[in-house]
Amino acid sequence: MKIFNILTLITSCINTINACTIETHECNYEYVCPKITEITDCGEDGIDGFATYQLSLTIKPNKQIKNIYAIYGDQTSEMYWPPAYNIGGPFDSDIGGISPTFFSIIPNAKYDSWTTIGITDGDQHNELSTIGIDFSEWNEDNSVTTSNGAVFLMDPTIILHDDEYVISQLTLPSDETHIMHVNVQGKLTTGIHAWTERNVEFRLNPIKKDIQPMGVSQIPNGCQIWYDGCNLCGVVNGVLIHCTETLCGENGIPECRYFDLGH
Repeated sequence: MKIFNILTLITSCINTINACTIETHECNYEYVCPKITEITDCGEDGIDGFATYQLSLTIKPNKQIKNIYAIYGDQTSEMYWPPAYNIGGPFDSDIGGISPTFFSIIPNAKYDSWTTIGITDGDQHNELSTIGIDFSEWNEDNSVTTSNGAVFLMDPTIILHDDEYVISQLTLPSDETHIMHVNVQGKLTTGIHAWTERNVEFRLNPIKKDIQPMGVSQIPNGCQIWYDGCNLCGVVNGVLIHCTETLCGENGIPECRYFDLGH
């Protein structure tokens, strides 16, 4: 196999495997499921030492759900955001995200932590509001909790998305486990009735890259595709080049997956 074809194969693997897979859990909720998407690259390309996530609620099919219009906490089930990075200053946003037009002025604004209901571009039309929540001290050292507060759409009949609502962005230390939990409410398509889902939990586990460093002596002569127990790597003259970057729960046995028979 030519080196060109090897690199094509590796590139194909990178394109089909997430750079950093987020651990998923079985969804046992009635109306929605929590979804976590990392917008940094395995904790890199963002704030040093942090990973940035967007947290979403995906609507289950065949539930006659019209929208999500509020996330809230009450005395039975608090709403909780973990300590998270906030940029501070005039560009800091607590709800609705930040307009991308500001990213060129303050690049770190892209990684600000905030909460929302579907709106991520700075809530330019003032569609969101909040009550009973003090975000003033929210930073890397302080969490936010409310047992009598909410983030909500000013018009509870608005339909923002068909089946997925971003409800928060969090920039968290990449070596720590954090949990966010909310209660959710929305409209049904049938009549004026509302639906409610309580204590929806997002568990954010530490970011780990499980690529095992391999010295030249550990890779057999003639090997051109190496499996390190988690990822596939191209090999040139015994040196690893391009590797996929999948986050693996368990490591397999390292081995050569392709030898150049003409070597």
